Amino acid sequence: MHEQSQHPTDPPHPLSMLRGEFVWNGKYDERGLKRMPDPSQLAESAREFERFGSIGTGPQGTLIHGNNSSVMSNLLDRYRGAIDLIYMDPPFDVGSQFHVSTGSRATASDIVAYDDRWGNDMDSYACALHERLVLARELLSEEGSIYLHCDWHCNWIVRAILNEVFGPGQFRNEIAWCYTSPGRNTSRFKPCHDTIFYYARSGKPIWNRPQQELAAATLQVSELKFAGQQATWKRTRTTKDMVDWWTIPFPTGSSERTGYPTQKPRELMRRIIEASSRPGSIVADFYCGSGSFAVAAHELGRSWIACDAGAPAIAIARCRVRDIAALGGSVGLQRLPSAIVDTPRSAGEPVIAAMDTSGEHVVVELVGGADDSAIRAWSVGAIANDGVFEGTWHASRNRRTGALTCTVQLPVGDDLEQWHARIIHHDGLMIDHKVRINTRLRARIAAE
Repeated sequence: MHEQSQHPTDPPHPLSMLRGEFVWNGKYDERGLKRMPDPSQLAESAREFERFGSIGTGPQGTLIHGNNSSVMSNLLDRYRGAIDLIYMDPPFDVGSQFHVSTGSRATASDIVAYDDRWGNDMDSYACALHERLVLARELLSEEGSIYLHCDWHCNWIVRAILNEVFGPGQFRNEIAWCYTSPGRNTSRFKPCHDTIFYYARSGKPIWNRPQQELAAATLQVSELKFAGQQATWKRTRTTKDMVDWWTIPFPTGSSERTGYPTQKPRELMRRIIEASSRPGSIVADFYCGSGSFAVAAHELGRSWIACDAGAPAIAIARCRVRDIAALGGSVGLQRLPSAIVDTPRSAGEPVIAAMDTSGEHVVVELVGGADDSAIRAWSVGAIANDGVFEGTWHASRNRRTGALTCTVQLPVGDDLEQWHARIIHHDGLMIDHKVRINTRLRARIAAE
């Protein structure tokens, strides 16, 4: 029991006025003012370099290659207060480098997906996360929500910064995503779950009250009659409100796997999107990795924005959203000026050729593409007047078999001379080739 003051009119001791605060080196400047991101200093204008799909119909997606703080700052002019849902899966501060598994003769160690080594520097990690969460809050609508994915390495940091940026009162859930994991752990309980913090922008976020099926044993009981009661209770529903621990398996051998090291299952993304957005909502993922969130959003009829600083991530996400956009909607690819783009290789690149096979179609062939294991995908299209590649056909390498479709039959068009092929490598390099028209076909075009 605390001893009561003998002088109730005395001023309170300074220590009694202190409040808990999570402070890291760099949070305050030399004048004691809290550092906040300056969008005018961070923003970069992205340039579109590819688009595909039907613009104006169905979900509209934007995939951006670049640093997410610059991307978010640039989006503020157009999307401030307009995004209903943001999902963020930042590095977990695990102290490791992550590599892409290509599923081909190229070894995983050849391609770095991203570097999660902070040198045990919690301050740098906290500064980076705080900056991005402040920008994310500005982008969210009044009905908006943010889901931040982390694990035991950094969840204590994440929760403290989320409380500071959004306020403790906007906390909604600490979700546990449970999964299986190979290997053994002899010194502690084996970690087999991640944490997803769910916060709202305001007091009335979009909430669609997701449901989950009742257990099979529970459903076997369809009616009950309690002692002393005349009426018989009968089951009227087969679902209940979804709980905050989700068992969603994502085994190593799943056919959904792309080779991206920290890929998340599409079902996990769908659950989040369905809970906290509506059809037609704008949703965003600013650490998009392999693009699972963008794919799920497109499938669910949401317009989306996704970005990543890693070229390998953009290469994988591009292929996935390219495939899903074929079902409807459109996708535009953009790149910030600061995004690193490798110098195109001059040796060993396959040659593109067009060969006449009939009076109605042209066969475009990626010569040698099947044997070049560095190639992840390729597309055929045209370069528009604004310099953007407009793809009309696309093929990705099968990660399980290693097979890549290297020929495509396309209708003859007036723009045949404008055809280009874009080759995408596992490491994110994109190289354009003008389609070379063979002599026989060129002669036929001239005759017409």
